[in-house]
Amino acid sequence: MERFANDGYYVKLSTGATYELYGALISLADRRPNDADLRALTKFLAGRRAPKERSGFGFPLAPVPAEIASDQRLRLLAELLGEFAVELCRDEPDKDLCEISWDRELRMRWLAFVLDLRQMVLETESLAADDVGLELPLSHTDQVRCEFERTLWRRTVLIRSTRRRESPGAPLDNGSLDRLDPVGALHIIDRLIDLCTNLPPRDPARRLLAGLHSDRGDVLAAQGESALAAAALRNSATHESDEELREALLEYAETLEEES
Repeated sequence: MERFANDGYYVKLSTGATYELYGALISLADRRPNDADLRALTKFLAGRRAPKERSGFGFPLAPVPAEIASDQRLRLLAELLGEFAVELCRDEPDKDLCEISWDRELRMRWLAFVLDLRQMVLETESLAADDVGLELPLSHTDQVRCEFERTLWRRTVLIRSTRRRESPGAPLDNGSLDRLDPVGALHIIDRLIDLCTNLPPRDPARRLLAGLHSDRGDVLAAQGESALAAAALRNSATHESDEELREALLEYAETLEEES
């Protein structure tokens, strides 16, 4: 996985997807009037592609690579990312941009990534005042879904920030929700539940609703809020399709209710 990171956040994309991303940005750049900064940017992106392996390599945003470390080149990068984001809003993105067979699920995940990366570029100190917003031709449902995907990744980043070694020299684990500050954890879980609940019943993301309510219950239980935790677990059970898991959730809820 390729990593794009600043001082406080990061996003990741596979090497193959990174190759396609750079190809799309270069194609969009080729449609613009040529100038020195645009040439420098496309040369930088092309240099981070390995055509034989069809792989692309990420880059840091703190510090910004010297090849694109100017306001104009970063501004151009943000603009190209914005143009690609608009294209990803369409049911059928321009096939000349990259060799990807799109469906809605893939477009929504990519759109979330591209918007996060664009925001990170704009959050570099010199461009902080340049973000005037980006109008995306999305339906209300797709707006909610895109925000859900972005928030889901923020939760992942938060959880991974708690990674640790169980013993000296041991590999880092993947982090844990219960190591987060409970207020911060509940804030992001509640936001995810709200977004997921506002998606249509047939949206594939709705399958995560049971797990989100269960996560909420676990955080509350760890804080000794047994009654609230039990209510969250019962909510989880109403959305759980697996009968055994549903029964386990209800049994755990009953145990917590007895303790409260």
